[in-house]
Amino acid sequence: MVIAIGALTVTFLVARDSDRKYALPKQACWNANAPAALEPLMPDGGELYEYAEPLEVLTTDAPERKKSTYCTYSVDDHDTISVVIQDAARMGNPKDPKEHIGARVKNMNDLPFPGAAAISDSTEGKPDDRGTAVKAITPCGANRAPYLEFWFHVTEYANPDAKAREAATVRLMKQTVSTVKKELNCPR
Repeated sequence: MVIAIGALTVTFLVARDSDRKYALPKQACWNANAPAALEPLMPDGGELYEYAEPLEVLTTDAPERKKSTYCTYSVDDHDTISVVIQDAARMGNPKDPKEHIGARVKNMNDLPFPGAAAISDSTEGKPDDRGTAVKAITPCGANRAPYLEFWFHVTEYANPDAKAREAATVRLMKQTVSTVKKELNCPR
């Protein structure tokens, strides 16, 4: 909200009315900017469940090295956000419809990292299935597969407003991909 008083302009941040009884995580899905990125995606509720594998599972040279890792959030037993990162041997096409929920898949521009991304939205299925999905592919190559694929799924339960959910999911994706690339020392 912006209020102009003569030559003085005062800006207020208007938080949405909330019955959220849990605290937002200080870091989410390997992203230190989590509270600002997560706030519009976290619904009212009493209990937050958070699970995130460490990024180290992608970097170790030991036999237990994994090719993917994930992070999930649910509130009061409803899925809200899931993020998966996996190694990829090729760039691929993030707009491939069989890799998205819903039929409305569109390319994304203005990425703060090299690569490609696409977004889709689904209104079918139960609320924990409906929502926004983003797939991003970016080069890495730091002693690993040449590319990293990121999958973001934010359910309708997280935020029923499709436009607000899409904007917040894109913001979370851009911050998370950039942070993870830095953490994994991706040279490109």
